[in-house]
Amino acid sequence: MKSPVIYVKNIPITYDIDTINQLFSAYGKIAKVSYPIDTKTKDAKGYAFVMFEKLDAAERALEKNGDEIEGENLIVEYSKEQTIRDASKTKSNKNRIKKEKKDASI
Repeated sequence: MKSPVIYVKNIPITYDIDTINQLFSAYGKIAKVSYPIDTKTKDAKGYAFVMFEKLDAAERALEKNGDEIEGENLIVEYSKEQTIRDASKTKSNKNRIKKEKKDASI
């Protein structure tokens, strides 16, 4: 069974969750994005899971497969998972969120 979750690979490490939301929100309402961060380097790992509210939005988002962004071809496919866990619950993302909040208060 297909799910409303897509897996996106080859995302530039300069991208953040907001950029990923902008990239895919044209296809439908996004429920959640998981964008793992490397705990040692603090850089993004270059892939994400995007969960749409509706399956047809995920189907439309597959159109991005093969699009070139910053010299890399995006890989966009259905995720094997039916849902994604809340990215803020992982230790590395908790640290990133704390850093973003601290930077925002400066």
